[in-house]
Amino acid sequence: DGGDAEGDDGDGDGSEDVPIDDKALENALHWCRYASAAYGPTMLTLLGLTDELPPLTLDDDVALRWCVTHHCRPGVKCDEDVKLLELSDSAACAPCHFVAVDREKKRVVLCIRGTSNLEDAVTDLVCAAAPVPHLSWASKKAKAAAVSKAGAGGGE
Repeated sequence: DGGDAEGDDGDGDGSEDVPIDDKALENALHWCRYASAAYGPTMLTLLGLTDELPPLTLDDDVALRWCVTHHCRPGVKCDEDVKLLELSDSAACAPCHFVAVDREKKRVVLCIRGTSNLEDAVTDLVCAAAPVPHLSWASKKAKAAAVSKAGAGGGE
């Protein structure tokens, strides 16, 4: 019948045209900026993800902080929104990461960089899986209890 079955786009590969929700796409792009910022200004420039250049400095932390604050806008408004920055490639077995406050979405973001160099590959090779205790986050009451327990020193 030529591939005209309901749901088939007619090209014979069985795929369907899926409508794209603009809000979902915009949200995904917003969070992707954090993921790409974790790779630093050199990678952003090489991949054509930024037209801006970081300040000329020998201090990697200054360039990396600039990268997060400029690439993650409008969520991250200023340097003070970057709370923790560990993106230097100086140590194996220590994944590069940062913590930032996203003021637009009202979220705290933990971003852990993936494999980017030899040290990261070593980290990947020596890591081991560990179970994560399951908590029910189904209600505000459960969240409040978990936060209260952690604040009282009862969390593990």
